[in-house]
Amino acid sequence: MLKRLRENQFDEIYELLENSFDRDEIRDRKGQREILEEPEYQILGSVSSKDELIGIMAVWDFEEFLYIEHFAIREKSRNLGVGAEFLKQVIYEAEKPVILEVEPPEDEVKSRRIGFYKRNGFNLNPYEYVQLPLAEDRNPVPLKIMSFPKALTGSEYESIRNTIYLRVFGKV
Repeated sequence: MLKRLRENQFDEIYELLENSFDRDEIRDRKGQREILEEPEYQILGSVSSKDELIGIMAVWDFEEFLYIEHFAIREKSRNLGVGAEFLKQVIYEAEKPVILEVEPPEDEVKSRRIGFYKRNGFNLNPYEYVQLPLAEDRNPVPLKIMSFPKALTGSEYESIRNTIYLRVFGKV
């Protein structure tokens, strides 16, 4: 179902990112194109029989864990089980812990999103986390870390956060 997307799909991928995330949660177009050169980074996705992008998952494949940086399903494909299938495939193929960020459960939509990940085996960790700016004109974003298959200890969380800060945000 999921496969590595081609660079010629960049405009459609970036449009989905812009429509799915707040401005501060994504790179600018130039930065997003540049990050495609990183060997640990890839954008996985699925297309319909009409060659329309259904959804994407941008991941960093580190030795110790897989970090899902962005996960977005096109609006007309939501609530059809597509997102759960994407997660199952990535978890199965990763064979290591999987980490992702979510907004704190401050409203119904954000709480439902956390519930979706919990139903798919993820654990909401209690530690404070801030997504560092993804470009010079972007702001930091307070988020929470979710992990699969288990909750993180304090030292595990610190190690993962430090890897993300160095390897992902160090590229900005």
